[in-house]
Amino acid sequence: MLPTKKLSLIIEGPKERNGYIRVSDFISEITHLISALKQTERQLHPSGGSIYYEIIRLSYASPAQIELQSTPTSAELDLREEVFSGFFSSIKEIQRKEKPISPISQEVLCDLAAMANPIGKTIKNVSISYKTDTFEFTTQFQQAVLKMLASEEAFPGFIRGMLEAINLHKDANIFRIYPDIGPFKITCHFPQELEEEAINAIGHFIEVSGILKYKTSSPYPHEIEVKSIQIFPRDDELPRFVDLKGIAPNATGSLSSEGFVRKLRDAAK
Repeated sequence: MLPTKKLSLIIEGPKERNGYIRVSDFISEITHLISALKQTERQLHPSGGSIYYEIIRLSYASPAQIELQSTPTSAELDLREEVFSGFFSSIKEIQRKEKPISPISQEVLCDLAAMANPIGKTIKNVSISYKTDTFEFTTQFQQAVLKMLASEEAFPGFIRGMLEAINLHKDANIFRIYPDIGPFKITCHFPQELEEEAINAIGHFIEVSGILKYKTSSPYPHEIEVKSIQIFPRDDELPRFVDLKGIAPNATGSLSSEGFVRKLRDAAK
């Protein structure tokens, strides 16, 4: 049997509210923690989904404590220790204002910033613990994360992914693609002249070229200013083998099909 690996989230409401926690804050904290862990997992295992989480203990004694148990979906792929150790190492390095040894994705940084955002407002304290490690979120930590999010670089390039969402409202001209590997999603800003191509690309695997934007903390781009769109056909739009019959009737010249194949085999000897 695999050893259990547990993670605790502790949330304390403000004193003037008797330590009570808003429902929206409670849901937000646990949602962003799980999201950050899943995004950390994706950096180790791009397809994700190798770990699921269960609430095994929930207490409300100001502070509230949620104990989560992590379980691998397959005994052959147990990434829990790497995910938790890497996650804690990264947030501690950010707190110390050091550049993390392992790159952190924009999605993880956004989740961390969101967890720290209510502190000093509607939440007094938030902390997480794993084994002997405990980390307390602070407003200073949030500022360090926001600084990392603000710092970015831009390079020309291209990226491929499935276009599943588009926003044309009030000339927003934004769509998102979901690559098979690398970042979970990419926000794509496109000019008005590419609107028709963008609409036609919905539901297709595409390649977008332009100026890729990277957060300095992340190995993957998070955004692209689109210059061109190439649409790849869906599987059901590709020709079947039977469709190729008769497509090039003169391909073998004066030879029969059998004679043409025999000639090729003889030449290969």
